[in-house]
Amino acid sequence: QREYPKQAPYFDIVQKRYEGMIEAKLKTLKPNNIRLQELQTLAQAYQISLCSNLPRRLLDQLSCLNELGFKPLHIFSTREVMLSKPDPAIYLKIARTLQVLPNKLIIMDATLNGIQASYLANAKGIYVAQHFETNSTIQEFSTAHTSHFSQVKTILDEWLKDRNG
Repeated sequence: QREYPKQAPYFDIVQKRYEGMIEAKLKTLKPNNIRLQELQTLAQAYQISLCSNLPRRLLDQLSCLNELGFKPLHIFSTREVMLSKPDPAIYLKIARTLQVLPNKLIIMDATLNGIQASYLANAKGIYVAQHFETNSTIQEFSTAHTSHFSQVKTILDEWLKDRNG
């Protein structure tokens, strides 16, 4: 899901139609099987919370959450803070909820807005190329970047190794 409400005047209309399709069960959200397997691998070693732009009521009823194979620590909606990324409010809320400093959070996102929000929250941002290839702007705001979700665990493991000496 892309986050361009300020750049696209039709964003709200498209978003409402998309949410209506989900509510009417005309659209079923299915996780990408490769990403799902990688998330399951990460969940074995790390605590994972999910964050989405969908309203909370839809997040709670998504059938794909049952297919994750693990229970997310928390599920957050950017609607809970009323500010879209690149505003860091959602990541600051996550840090408060988890009772950690924002610089202890590691954010994986496939959008420039999400990576900018992680930077502004003083969290570590990993850009996982999905919609766009990594460019100099993404490199400036991300702590790490990769073109494959499967490389995220390696990045995390290296950070832990460096931190633990």
